[in-house]
Amino acid sequence: DVVGDFAREVAKASNGVVEALHVEIADKARADAVNASAETKVKTYACVVWFSADRSAEDARRVSASAPLAVQQRTPVRVMHSRSLATREKRVLRLKLTMTNPRFGV
Repeated sequence: DVVGDFAREVAKASNGVVEALHVEIADKARADAVNASAETKVKTYACVVWFSADRSAEDARRVSASAPLAVQQRTPVRVMHSRSLATREKRVLRLKLTMTNPRFGV
């Protein structure tokens, strides 16, 4: 069973941290509908940032105050098989940088 094998592989690859639930095989029409709706969704991202020089709490406040802003996003490699190579404008609605030490932030 492909779906069961996939769910077990996800759990194995993540050492049990990630669990795949309610997995279904979708036809092309359903996949196209999901991809089309993704363009209008509001998404939340988090990342760890390393700075080559020490940064202050004031630097973090300035970065956090810079939103909203527009960024140009190139087509991600992970979706190149299903999307044309292009640069799309994305809006950053909210941005918060919290310094964990002078060289790292979240």
